[in-house]
Amino acid sequence: NGNGMFWQRPFPYDAWTVVANCLLIQDLVGRPSIDLVNWTLCVELRFYLVVALVAGAVRRGSVAALAGVAVAAAGLVAAAAALGGLFVLCWRMGALAYQYPGVPANYACALMLFGALYAARSRIPANRVLDAMAAVSFPFYLVHSLVGYSVLKLLILTGQVGYPLALAGAMLAVLALAAALHVTIEAASIRWGRRMALREDLPSSISSVTETSAQASR
Repeated sequence: NGNGMFWQRPFPYDAWTVVANCLLIQDLVGRPSIDLVNWTLCVELRFYLVVALVAGAVRRGSVAALAGVAVAAAGLVAAAAALGGLFVLCWRMGALAYQYPGVPANYACALMLFGALYAARSRIPANRVLDAMAAVSFPFYLVHSLVGYSVLKLLILTGQVGYPLALAGAMLAVLALAAALHVTIEAASIRWGRRMALREDLPSSISSVTETSAQASR
């Protein structure tokens, strides 16, 4: 809304669209995504729901559940590869054809870099700077598009600074906001989730210990 006021334009989304985006159900109710990244969270949330549905059967060692998960994973990988290839091929014929092949090449390089670092993760020594960046990486991803691009453009237009300085300012603003979100929301949510998990595992642990003790006494 602040951008709309700056550009003297009305806010383009109604209240229900904002609520649907906050709940990550916008695609289910036919509403557009407000930014460029939260649609990925909708996919991620559905993945978690599917995992929650099959987690019990998998933990019990159900052969059918394990086979289903394996088949689904293989299908998802194949589908992602096929759709990714089709996406890249169609890129050069769409509205963003001027970005081809530069932007797809950037994505490919980023993917290869991630894969290489992940493969070598056990050989990379602990580093406080990298650990801190990793800690705020998720909130940074969430706010970089909407906040980062807005701050970048505002600094260029109102601050009369060049792109490098504006980019640095936008990065610092996004990093500060991401750190605040990590401390106030993300870290607290992780602690709450761990407490819930421990509370659910405690009865089964006590039952296992009791059963082991009973068997030993026999």
